[in-house]
This record gives sequence, structure tokens and C-alpha cells, in this order.
Amino acid sequence: RKADIDYAEKRGMVCIMEGIKPRPGYNWITVDNAGAIQELVDHLHSLGRRKFGIFNVKLDYPWSAFEDRYAAAVARLRDLGISQRNIRTVTVQGSMSEKDPYVLTQRFFRAGRDIDALICPSDKIAVGAMRWMSEHGIKIPDDVAVTGFDNTLLSRFSTPPLTTADQDYFNSGRESVTQLVGLMNDYDNRRIQQTRKLKVIIRQSTIG
Repeated sequence: RKADIDYAEKRGMVCIMEGIKPRPGYNWITVDNAGAIQELVDHLHSLGRRKFGIFNVKLDYPWSAFEDRYAAAVARLRDLGISQRNIRTVTVQGSMSEKDPYVLTQRFFRAGRDIDALICPSDKIAVGAMRWMSEHGIKIPDDVAVTGFDNTLLSRFSTPPLTTADQDYFNSGRESVTQLVGLMNDYDNRRIQQTRKLKVIIRQSTIG
């Protein structure tokens, strides 16, 4: 919380925020959610996909990375000339349970199989969606190409393995500690404000 960071800084305790919305005037390290999602959208578009489904997640927080990922996906699709009628959105509201993505995936197919690509803001959502599709005769990636986000173990061992963006949590943590130690050794009000680029991992959920 902002109040906690302010409390710490007033007492000379150095803080770096990671995994939350960047704020001017504070130390933070974040990831380029928008850039990674745009790269995933471009990958799907390059494969000839033109009818997109996007999971939008609205959690019980004032901000989440899901918001950035959804907005970036919609913006990039519009830049590529995809019309609104070919962008179908399904929203997960509140605290997301294990079953939500699985249950909600059917909404993308109510008017028939009218999407050929599904953009998911996390691997967990993507795996739930793929399970529903596989149980309902929808072939991945032949009928629908699917992307996730995070490069968790789920993405590597899903069926099929999932195209996703690699958060690389290990290096993110290491970088945060390195920067924090540097600030502690030389705390002169300089600011660490860093956005990490993510690597897109292409797997069989999009290329067969």
C-alpha cells in the first residue's frame, strides 16, 4: 500500500515495489505486460487468425496486471484492423476460482465456433479454457490457437503445451534484490524505475 511505502521512506527504509502498478516518485521494477501481449497478438495474426476471443479479468483490487494485458490486446487488434465484431470478450468478475475459466469458455462459442484465436491473461486461465475446448471437440490449434501468460509449469505440461510470455520470476527477484542492496549502500534519493521486457515462448497451442 502507498501508506506503507511512505511510512518506510520517511524512516529511511529503502523499498522497491515489484508486481504492482508503477507510481511516480517511487522505486519500482515492473514487467512490460503490454509489449508481451502485443507480441502474442502479432504472432496469432501472422498465423492468419482473424476472429479473436479475449478473457478480461476484473479482480477485487484497485489495479492488476490483467487490466494492462486486456487493454493492450484490444488496442493491438484494432491497430491490425480487426473489427469489433471479430473481437469477443468474456469477463471474469471478482476473485477468480479454479472453475471460472473452464465454465466461462463456452461463452466464446455460443454462436458457433466463431473465434479462431483465444488470448488469455494467464496460463491458469488458458489451461482451463483448453480443457473445456478439448472436451467439446474443439481442436487446438487447428480450430482455435490459444495463448497464455507467465510461462508457469502449467504451460509446459498442458495439452498441448502452451504459447505464453515468460515472466522469469527468478531473475526478476534477483534484479530486485540487487537494486535494493545498491540503494541501501548509497541511499541519496535516486530512483530505480525499471520495466523488464518479456520473452514470448512459442509452443504447440498455436503452431501445432
